[in-house]
Amino acid sequence: MATKTVCNGTPEKFWRHKIALQRRSGLSQRAFCLRSGLVPGTFAWWKSQLKRRERRRPAGAGFIPVRMVPRPPTCGAFDVQLRNGRRIQVPCPFDADSLRELVAILEEAAC
Repeated sequence: MATKTVCNGTPEKFWRHKIALQRRSGLSQRAFCLRSGLVPGTFAWWKSQLKRRERRRPAGAGFIPVRMVPRPPTCGAFDVQLRNGRRIQVPCPFDADSLRELVAILEEAAC
């Protein structure tokens, strides 16, 4: 007997649905599988796999909706002293790549 093809959704959703139907039916797993055209061994395997996944998942695990809120800068500026003694003041927030480039140029100019 061939395994049922999953048309909509994932195999996990398919088997969760079939397992729930079997529980509500009052039939044994074997009787339910025979009546539904399912392979009893495959049904039992999925049932054990899904049970194992549930045991590994911590209570309350899952996706939690998150809303990102822009945060104001936590500082006004940075004072940076270069190796050559020059100091520059960098406003906050700043672009790190631009700052790296500026520092490299200023450090080179000292040589």
